[in-house]
Amino acid sequence: MGGGPSLGARKAQPDVTARNIPPSLGAVSSRRAAFMVVVLAAAYFLAFLDRGSLSLFVVPIEQDLHLTDLQMGLLIGLAFGLLYSILGVPFGLLADRTNRRRLVIAGVVCWSLATLISALSTDPLQLFVGRIGVGIGEASLAPAAASMITDAFEPSRRGRAFGVFYLGTSFGSGTASLLGAGVIAFMAGYEWHAPLVGRLEAWQITLLIVAAAGIPIIAAMFAVREPPRFTHKAPPAVAQVFRYMGRHWRLYALIYLSNVLASLMAYAFYPWIPTAIHRAWHTSLAAIGVHLGLMVIVLSGIGIFGSGWIVDRLNLRGVRHAVALIGTLTFILLAVIAAALFRMPTEGLTWTMIGLYILLVHIYAPFALLALSLVTPSAAMAAVSAINFMLTGIFGLSFGPVLVALVSKHLFGGPAGIGDATSAVCACLALSGACTYGLLVKPLKNLEQLPEL
Repeated sequence: MGGGPSLGARKAQPDVTARNIPPSLGAVSSRRAAFMVVVLAAAYFLAFLDRGSLSLFVVPIEQDLHLTDLQMGLLIGLAFGLLYSILGVPFGLLADRTNRRRLVIAGVVCWSLATLISALSTDPLQLFVGRIGVGIGEASLAPAAASMITDAFEPSRRGRAFGVFYLGTSFGSGTASLLGAGVIAFMAGYEWHAPLVGRLEAWQITLLIVAAAGIPIIAAMFAVREPPRFTHKAPPAVAQVFRYMGRHWRLYALIYLSNVLASLMAYAFYPWIPTAIHRAWHTSLAAIGVHLGLMVIVLSGIGIFGSGWIVDRLNLRGVRHAVALIGTLTFILLAVIAAALFRMPTEGLTWTMIGLYILLVHIYAPFALLALSLVTPSAAMAAVSAINFMLTGIFGLSFGPVLVALVSKHLFGGPAGIGDATSAVCACLALSGACTYGLLVKPLKNLEQLPEL
């Protein structure tokens, strides 16, 4: 790797479970740490409930606001994802220097108000501005949460802790589909009106519910205690963090690239799946929301928490490259499944392929932060993870939906080919991800105890 012996050749049986345990860890009780993770997972649940709440309503929003698939892709992806991605880095640096709990509270307040603005939008510009505000607020959560979890749990328990945190993504995405389906069913035959706005559509009412859900999350965050940091030294300077990353740039490049590809696979898939099923099989959006919501909640939850548990067990046995091994195998399987998504002869078999994809694509979720925590000193974890969220946001969240729309338009004949485009894009990304994870096996296998910055 270069840059010092600490990430170089493998020594005989190092104690990987004893690394990076802070002297103050005893001050963080298991109960308090568990409560913190649950509340942070609830906040992440709300964030993904928010960002997934529009996916079921792509067709109605396009009709209401007179948008094309490409414009909708920009609205779902770029409007939210660009500032979310860019601001993650300064928020990560801020999390290394200030009270992280207060930073999360401020973020939830910001994105809840922005969701309210989105719900009351009557034209594309207003909705665009609202989604930008949501991205700004949500940018504060993940870097601060990554730092708090790293400080509250020793390495042998972090896989499960990050797994619980990432359960918020699956439950949020799945609940978004169920909520949308419920609102559609509830509004059948009824009209709702609001002062100054007039008639409210199903997608607007869904966003109003999501905005109100921020209130209990904010209240719960006030009950969370800031965990003591690993070190009582002053936070490292930005240049110091980048110098450390530069010494181990190959390792960081592979981890970041694998996370970007995994993010692209998720955000190329979820925003367009309801629309693709609706256009391919003419299934009602309400039925799609119920099926998809239940599948996401159950299957992605199994994938996320199960993978975190397996990695923890393997780490206890000294298999430090477990993340890379499981990631390689998973992405190979995902490439096969993605290629078959919309080649099935029946709708039932299509749903089977979708379920397998959901199960496997979420296995990587805890790996993103877990791999970084294995190679990053605690004092720099928030900043390093913020860079990860910036990259995955820009290339995954911002451009995943747009990439599918472009491929559909230019290679598969437009709207009718959105399913084939989703399948092709995800299969290509999965093959690339398998190669990247494969290249991580040896560096993580040879990983030693981390030095200080």
